[in-house]
Amino acid sequence: MQTARMSIAPMHHVVAGPGRRYKTVVHFHPAAIAASPAASGASAEPHDDWCDSVVDWSSDIDQHRQFVCPTLTPLFYSPVYSELNAAQQLRYNQLSAISFVDLILFFEQSFSAALESLLRERDRHSASFQAEIEHFRDDERRHCQLWRKLNRLSMPQPQNANGYRIIRVGGALRLLLGFLSARPRPFPVAALMMLTLEEHSIEISRRCARVEENVLEPHYRDAFRAHLLDEARHVQIDRTILRELLKPLSGSARRLNATLFQMFIRKLWLRPANAAASVVEVLVDEFPELRPTRSRLLAGLGEAGNNPEYRRMMFSPKCTPLLFGLLRLHPEFCPAEIRDEFQIFGEGQLT
Repeated sequence: MQTARMSIAPMHHVVAGPGRRYKTVVHFHPAAIAASPAASGASAEPHDDWCDSVVDWSSDIDQHRQFVCPTLTPLFYSPVYSELNAAQQLRYNQLSAISFVDLILFFEQSFSAALESLLRERDRHSASFQAEIEHFRDDERRHCQLWRKLNRLSMPQPQNANGYRIIRVGGALRLLLGFLSARPRPFPVAALMMLTLEEHSIEISRRCARVEENVLEPHYRDAFRAHLLDEARHVQIDRTILRELLKPLSGSARRLNATLFQMFIRKLWLRPANAAASVVEVLVDEFPELRPTRSRLLAGLGEAGNNPEYRRMMFSPKCTPLLFGLLRLHPEFCPAEIRDEFQIFGEGQLT
């Protein structure tokens, strides 16, 4: 997949669209992941100490820099993006990143119930696997503190009573995820969603690592880098958990979980959802001159959802390889339209 080259001055933005490559690519060597305290199995540091060790909080957020790689933001894949001026593109990028952090917080907190439930089943796991899940849970708690601190620094006043800066989570979604996550054995779909989100968070970190050093905001750069080191281990634990949970499912339970996962992918994943629309609304509030463009910006989110490059960034064998490995073993979980797209990806059909 070709992505956009970052030809950007330190204060600003994307000047080229999809179809051109990045100037630099940064890879994280497996040894760097293995050397991290989390990957080595060491106990998690106290949350405050860990947050201070991975990000330098002594300076304010640099509001003249991007917070995230532009290719992760939906409007980047819509023609309306070019109608935004440099300052508006920059702020759109920053608000999108803040919404990503909101979403990471929401889902990590929601799925923590699945880990707690598994930890209560000590007699069903080996001591080593139990320890892995405990470290996983502790990592997630540290991550939540990191993301909260980053969002407080980025946007001091939350937009709603739940403490999120951008997103608004409906009560029905919150209750459904809470119900599923608290019951991972009958509903392993929660762990499958968790794997999807964590592999995507690795893709976020990878793309941010490709952005030139002086372009990405330092707090975000360091936070995404630290998150990557833990998530690279977490997805392996997710895969082990899913192997254990999926195998004993009855036929009817398997069909129910498959339906729920397909609904998650279609409604919340492949197309920009309410969080992306909230970003547009905040952007228009901050730039009143964009009010006449508001409807085109919102329509642009729909255009992004139909863009093959956007869909591949969100859900593809390249960006979520472990997930697609599981889907090959359990093809009933994969939406039919995604199976059709495998020909586009050059990966062949699911078998």
